[in-house]
Amino acid sequence: MPFLLLVLHSPPSLALQPLEMFLAGAGERNPDELEARATVLEEQGQALSALGRVLPGVAANGSYTRNQYSSAITLAQPGQPAQTVTLLPRDEWDGSATLTVPLVDLAGIRRVSAANAGAKSAAYQLDATWLQVQGLVAQQYYQLVADLALVAASRVALDASREGLALAQARLRAGAAGVLEVDRARADVEQQFQQLAAAELQVTLTARALESASNVQPDVSEVVPLIDDLHPEPELRLFLSTSLQASVDGSRFATTSTHDCRRNADIGRETSTTQVIFEKDNVPALSIVTTAEGSQTCEQFSGWKPQ
Repeated sequence: MPFLLLVLHSPPSLALQPLEMFLAGAGERNPDELEARATVLEEQGQALSALGRVLPGVAANGSYTRNQYSSAITLAQPGQPAQTVTLLPRDEWDGSATLTVPLVDLAGIRRVSAANAGAKSAAYQLDATWLQVQGLVAQQYYQLVADLALVAASRVALDASREGLALAQARLRAGAAGVLEVDRARADVEQQFQQLAAAELQVTLTARALESASNVQPDVSEVVPLIDDLHPEPELRLFLSTSLQASVDGSRFATTSTHDCRRNADIGRETSTTQVIFEKDNVPALSIVTTAEGSQTCEQFSGWKPQ
């Protein structure tokens, strides 16, 4: 029973956390990401403030006055009952409302447009910052994985150098090697010590950089195994369609595509040809021709500058 309780309450195995955990931490606590979010909120607030200046507005004010004494008089007209008129009440409430309607404010409208453009720019900058943070975290993560693998390889190389030194010393005692061979083996061991120390230092520096970017402390006691995703990619023609838009040197290019598929009766194989032409101002700028015959695929690229 004690053994069973020990197994059930055993701590989890130590290993480097997955990349998703570091990305989640960077999305919540990265300084650049938080600054970009605050900038977006600030620009949106300025846009709303600029819009409020050109819209109709209502301002209401109210006040309460407590008088020590109240003042009232009684008035009576001939043939009518007396009426009491209060000149100064004990509890006095005052209220006022102001309606502001701007007629034409062209400058204000332009300021609203500029503020909206600034808010959109801040939103795009937020997306760019997040992509940059993701790239930085991923780069540092895989750099840490590589440094940990380098430490393991350096330890193996150090063990091999120690074995070589022991073998050289044994050969020296047997008279089959000289002192120079032993000194060379000892120098190789010291060199492997230096390489191991340099690899461990690089692991420490990379781990600190990763923690600074994601605010998640990496566990470098063990490396999680990487899963290779080396599945074959689809053919290029599957990515091309009639609605494809290409951007070359910052210009938008319209695309047209033609597809020709026929079967060769003599050979019994199907031949498929796909041609995609990128145009700018109705002038061809780039042509991609993909020809598939049987199991073989041939792609031809040709481009020219418009006159």
